[in-house]
Amino acid sequence: MKQREQATDSDGHLSHSSTHGSHEVEEPDVITVLAPNEKLAEKMKENGLDCRAIDIGSTPIESGPFYSYNFSSSDKLITNRGCVRVFGRNIDMVQVIQRF
Repeated sequence: MKQREQATDSDGHLSHSSTHGSHEVEEPDVITVLAPNEKLAEKMKENGLDCRAIDIGSTPIESGPFYSYNFSSSDKLITNRGCVRVFGRNIDMVQVIQRF
């Protein structure tokens, strides 16, 4: 009979172990959390674009206002989610923002 156990190792990572008969097999679960600009860069690479995710806050365009607040319908709370640099195209950079 096969039994499954959950445990955390010394680094706090969750790991599963299976016992089947007399031997034990370790199956570590690895969860990678990506920032929104990293997710967008991966999707762009899948579609054949040469690009790279840039660290959040590392470019001057990220510090300015994202929208004009002259109109009442403009969102007031905007969050910068990073940029993606694009190579070999007419667009140099894509900024990822989130509206609230």
